[in-house]
Amino acid sequence: MDDKLDAKAAILLTVLCLIWGLNAVAIKFSNEGIAPLFGAGPRSVIATACLMIWMMRKRLELFSGHLIDGLFIGF
Repeated sequence: MDDKLDAKAAILLTVLCLIWGLNAVAIKFSNEGIAPLFGAGPRSVIATACLMIWMMRKRLELFSGHLIDGLFIGF
């Protein structure tokens, strides 16, 4: 088993770290102008839209029989 990352995995991890780091900066920046709850709402909506677009492009089922479970966990 090879313990080394290939270039694609290293780039993906770097991009994810950048996105997560910029998210923390965006939260701190937006907290000066609006309440944190109102800042979290739009970020969640944008993240959900991105996830749904990705799932549709990959032709994955959006609700594969776990809708009730997901709603329960969400509440």
